[in-house]
Amino acid sequence: MDPFLDMARSLEGFAVETGGWRPVLRIGPHADVGRLLREAREAGIGFHIFEPEWPSISDPGAYITYRPVDAGTWSVSLGNHGWHWAGYRVPENVVEAHVRAIGVVDVLEPRARREPEQSPEQSAEMARRRLALRSG
Repeated sequence: MDPFLDMARSLEGFAVETGGWRPVLRIGPHADVGRLLREAREAGIGFHIFEPEWPSISDPGAYITYRPVDAGTWSVSLGNHGWHWAGYRVPENVVEAHVRAIGVVDVLEPRARREPEQSPEQSAEMARRRLALRSG
């Protein structure tokens, strides 16, 4: 299994779900998100969040990708059908607050590996999964 996912499983408050085309982490109310982010940053691992409340000019919500840049800083890009923002940098405490608020993240491969392209069907399935996980 993936060392990052093994680490996440070992931390109290996290649950790893597999079966989709990417692992999904559920974040419990007492999870140490700061430690998870530090471990992810050190391993060069980013993640996706679907933010259903994000204002959008197209479909509701935004797909947000966080990738580690350096100690305490993450790059963020976001978009949905027809629009995209990229290149923003945010401090780790902002990422931590967002992860806590959403409660579910999709794990990306380390930066050294190329991420597979996502088909529209996969995008729709990921959105359905996220919304189902959020509704509990």
